[in-house]
Amino acid sequence: MKLLGTGIAAAAAVVLANTPVAAQSLSIADVSAAQVTCAFDHGCASPGTTTSANLQFFMQGENAQIRTRTLSGLAASTAAGKTGYEYQIDLTAVPVNGGSDCIVGIVFGFSTTIDPINYGGSGPADLYVITSGSQGTVAPTAANQIAPGLVEVDFSGGVCAGQASEPFGLSSSQGSPAAANIWLLEPGPVPIVDVSASVPSGSIGVSVPSPPTNLHVVNP
Repeated sequence: MKLLGTGIAAAAAVVLANTPVAAQSLSIADVSAAQVTCAFDHGCASPGTTTSANLQFFMQGENAQIRTRTLSGLAASTAAGKTGYEYQIDLTAVPVNGGSDCIVGIVFGFSTTIDPINYGGSGPADLYVITSGSQGTVAPTAANQIAPGLVEVDFSGGVCAGQASEPFGLSSSQGSPAAANIWLLEPGPVPIVDVSASVPSGSIGVSVPSPPTNLHVVNP
């Protein structure tokens, strides 16, 4: 099964009191891990700060994680004065035959303006994806601002057991890193995994007291 992007947007509307909005596509730059480090540190030395959280409500949750990394744009760097927020879904330790679902999308609050940055030298982009220099193999296929303060990233086919997503991130000159709930989306009757990650302070913390009824889940 696949959770359609329109369904994710519909779920996000629940958080915003069903306010109708039009999704805005985000530009994406493919970069290396080294290029991201150098964008935030002119000396190419600062790795940022990384935290991880187990997906407790995901099947085999103790083996499934989301990693978040925050990077501070140092003086004289391309991203000077900005903070980068990078995410990676890691299911590499989940048994391939364990029967777990795939993660097909992520929705998180990003209350501040997304600052386009020339991460890889080919021009400013809203979002970067690390396609070399990391263990991730599953690339995001789309990224959209689906509502004021909410960003959606989709994975065609999903991030499944034994896999990790390619790290991806975006930046802002406003706010500071703070913990908030985000959504990871999977097919099935209860398609949302609620987990904490770093986002800009003041962002919407999405939470689901009960499964939304307006998600559009279909068989392929």
